Amino acid sequence: MLTLFHYSYDTPLENIAVDEALLHMVNNDLNQNGILRLWESKRTFVVLGLSKKIVNDVHEHACRLDNIPILKRCSGGGTVLQGPGCFNYSYILPISLSPQLESVSHTTNYVLSLVQSALRTIAPHSQQKGISDLVENNIKFSGNAQRRLKHAILFHGTILYQFDLTLVESYLKHPPIQPDYRKNRNHLSFIKNINTTYESLVQAFTGQTREKISYTDVTIPIDILTKTKKRVLN
Repeated sequence: MLTLFHYSYDTPLENIAVDEALLHMVNNDLNQNGILRLWESKRTFVVLGLSKKIVNDVHEHACRLDNIPILKRCSGGGTVLQGPGCFNYSYILPISLSPQLESVSHTTNYVLSLVQSALRTIAPHSQQKGISDLVENNIKFSGNAQRRLKHAILFHGTILYQFDLTLVESYLKHPPIQPDYRKNRNHLSFIKNINTTYESLVQAFTGQTREKISYTDVTIPIDILTKTKKRVLN
């Protein structure tokens, strides 16, 4: 069973940096069971995948006017808008936990199956689509990304449940690269909230965990904080 780390930091910077810190913790064999982190940002912000560019994905002027931070995370994947009503989960797993974690595609299927199992009563008809999306009726409610080190993987994602979807159009451009099933739909036609609450999502996911760790037991190393700060784009 996984170790639960259920804690949301005050800033987008810390929330992004701690996932990378936990990845290094597991990679250095400081947790052999793997960690499941659950959190939600109090503040709206944009976060790009490691290879994404702000000019392609973000309405930068609107973000600056509205004081919306723009960050880059350590993982791949697309650009997303975070904030209240957007639930986050992060699986930080030793690769030795399962043979399915030895490749990118098998990792995606393995972890998304864990997510679908957690959501079996909340989103019983969810399907995997695209590279790593979860959808209902071909409408996306969860996007995911991963980062791999030698001995561990970080697979993290979002679940839209009470998010102001109109904000996505305001701050994110139509993506230049999109999955086939999107069929060029705009943001509001392509994404949805699922009908649930934060408390219900926490309860659903914690069924996969055994023990807990406190935020006081997790230190974000200064080098990781520094790297994350360098990825702040405004």
